[in-house]
Amino acid sequence: MKVTIAIVPPEEEQHAQLSVHNIDDNLKRIIANLQSIDSKNAKASNAENNTVNAENSNNNSFIYGYINDSIIVMHEPDVIMICVENSRVIIHSDKGECVSYKRLMDFDNPQFASFVRISKSAIVNLNRIVRVDPGFGGSMSVKMDDGSVEWISRRCLSRIQKALRNVVLSVVKYKTIKNFNTNFLILKKEMIIMEKQVTTLGKTMAKNIVKGIGIGCTIFTAISFVSSLLAHSAVGNRIASYAVASFVIGIGYGVFAIFWSNERMSNLAKFVFALVPPIAIQFIVSVIVGWISFKDGPAVICGWIVFTVIFPIAIAAIIYYFEKKKAEEMNARLQALRKENK
Repeated sequence: MKVTIAIVPPEEEQHAQLSVHNIDDNLKRIIANLQSIDSKNAKASNAENNTVNAENSNNNSFIYGYINDSIIVMHEPDVIMICVENSRVIIHSDKGECVSYKRLMDFDNPQFASFVRISKSAIVNLNRIVRVDPGFGGSMSVKMDDGSVEWISRRCLSRIQKALRNVVLSVVKYKTIKNFNTNFLILKKEMIIMEKQVTTLGKTMAKNIVKGIGIGCTIFTAISFVSSLLAHSAVGNRIASYAVASFVIGIGYGVFAIFWSNERMSNLAKFVFALVPPIAIQFIVSVIVGWISFKDGPAVICGWIVFTVIFPIAIAAIIYYFEKKKAEEMNARLQALRKENK
């Protein structure tokens, strides 16, 4: 193929014209790379100047996709979600489902202010989220305004929370500039940041305390196991067996917890696969070490069985409650964002 390059002045727009016999996948990838040159230069310029015009940034971001051999030009607000389906990057937009020959990570950058990654295979537009729904085991999902639902991975949950806070804050900042003076803006921003820091500090401390209790229990169990074996007594052997049983039960819950983060399973399926096997393991282990003895009366046996089943379900319910509160907080931010954008 013959290639001709012409150097144009800086004030003249860069452009490329291709004369081809047909458009194939390789050519589409080349076109996608050419289309991204200006956006990469703009991103580098923004990084150097450290300034972005929030009101006009969305107008300069073009997104290109393909429906068959037709090139579809979209703006950032047109995009609902970008995800990987069957090893292809699919853009779900108001103009239909388009194929992109860019990588998913190319859309996960500050150039697209309203885009946020929610999982390894999906990026959503914050402005197109209808609500956030909680799930069991710390999982959450987002419902988009086209009716589609996508799961949020645990790794990306903090990212979407931070993105929502930043978007709301930027909107508040923009509105304040329009209506009040700069001193009020700075005071308002500092108050919001201080409030968030206090809230974050309390939550972090509570999480660290729970983690510390777990570490302490693990250390106690390990020490009990070792010291009981060294005691060479019937009581010591019994305590050592209890320590081993605790480890086995903990490993059971830890192994099957993988189902909580499965993005393709329903909440009911997650609940069944993540809790039923470890509850069964806990019951069997309890019988082996003597926590549950069939020599005891029916009331005692039933009490232990109920405890074995109810306790982990209660823990899961408590986690679900806090995840629901977190989802409600995120939905409140989404509603505030929509009101500010009107």
